[in-house]
Amino acid sequence: MAESSDPDQIAEERLVQAFLDGDWAVIDQALRRRLVGIARAVLHDEHEAQDAVQVAMLKAERQRGEFDAGRRALTPWLDRITERTAQDLLRKRRSRVRLAETARLAVPPAITVDDPAAGIESEELARAFAECEKGLGDRSRSMFGYQRAGMNETKIAALIGKPKSTVQGWVQQAREQMRRCLEAKGFP
Repeated sequence: MAESSDPDQIAEERLVQAFLDGDWAVIDQALRRRLVGIARAVLHDEHEAQDAVQVAMLKAERQRGEFDAGRRALTPWLDRITERTAQDLLRKRRSRVRLAETARLAVPPAITVDDPAAGIESEELARAFAECEKGLGDRSRSMFGYQRAGMNETKIAALIGKPKSTVQGWVQQAREQMRRCLEAKGFP
């Protein structure tokens, strides 16, 4: 691998070397949080997201000999394997049980405030948000999930293989649906 002075490039090169050496502890420490966030954005369930990452890492291990570090970057490659694995798990879950019965969405953390009355309001808002999110379609929920995982529209577009403008439209649509639902529940 060529020497680089770019910290991100150096980190990627170290991850690639760890991957090629089969050092999964390094990969896990560096990327687990990111990969779980991607899987959670698809599955809307922490435990299933953890399972999806384990399956994705097993798939990556099986494909390790085929990985060409000169042709592709490791992190986006693992992101894509994780996202596809999560999509596969979601399809399997849907075939067993209706999605509405299995969706368990994370409630956004309550806002910490000094005023107890404001704390009650923030808890009510968190519950209303979770209820509204359950009523959104899969794509809109996924857009919120990807953003909770720290991904911007450019990264989401790259991950799911759609144009950025399409993802921007989906994000805007999800926000508008959420806004209308929260307004209907009395939150401006």
